[in-house]
Amino acid sequence: MRLRSLTLVSVCLAVSLPARAADDPHAAIRQRIQDMVTGVRDVPLPVVIEAISGRRVLPWDGEQRGALERAATAVLNEINRAGITSGRINEAGNVAERHVLAALRAEGFSTDRPVAPSGRVRTAGYPDLLATLGKDHFYVEVKIFSASTEDSTQRSFYLSPSADFKVTRDAHHLLIAIELTPVAKGLYRTKTVRWLDLSRLHCDLKYEFNASNRDMYRPEAGLVVIESTLP
Repeated sequence: MRLRSLTLVSVCLAVSLPARAADDPHAAIRQRIQDMVTGVRDVPLPVVIEAISGRRVLPWDGEQRGALERAATAVLNEINRAGITSGRINEAGNVAERHVLAALRAEGFSTDRPVAPSGRVRTAGYPDLLATLGKDHFYVEVKIFSASTEDSTQRSFYLSPSADFKVTRDAHHLLIAIELTPVAKGLYRTKTVRWLDLSRLHCDLKYEFNASNRDMYRPEAGLVVIESTLP
């Protein structure tokens, strides 16, 4: 008898759920938000890139090894020649990126900012550069790191989906990682420059809700309930 009564309760609950969902205009979005809590983990970057752009991430198998090695050495030597002077580490990263651009061009790469399908050229967002030598195409991301953060769980690689994503061709995806070391206040030099093959990278997806100042402060939003101002 107990088993039958439990079965009956389950059936009643199953029948009642659709009715409650029909009364809740936010039921579908509420379920989607609940699904977001777990997020998406350990996704191969090539899967992400192909899903967004329809383009393949080609595994690197030694293509243009010599030119890439020489470019890395040139970046290391140029940074250490005069150092990078910057009040902020992010600005130091921008200077390092210019050194990478110059070093690749010196090795014969045709190198510039990627052009999105719309024809726009944007400095922000993945990837930083597109470099071509012969028949080999490389999307290049430039990152700086320090020995103190090398083994940390701090997130340092970001990729945001876009309808105008900057990847428009099948290519190798490499990251050039430059270790910057402070040698004086606002002065950096480097010890190590590495090339990474991003076809082997796995990523996690972290969901985020956001609102702009306009969303919050414009009168039409109707959010302000108390306001104090000087006469």
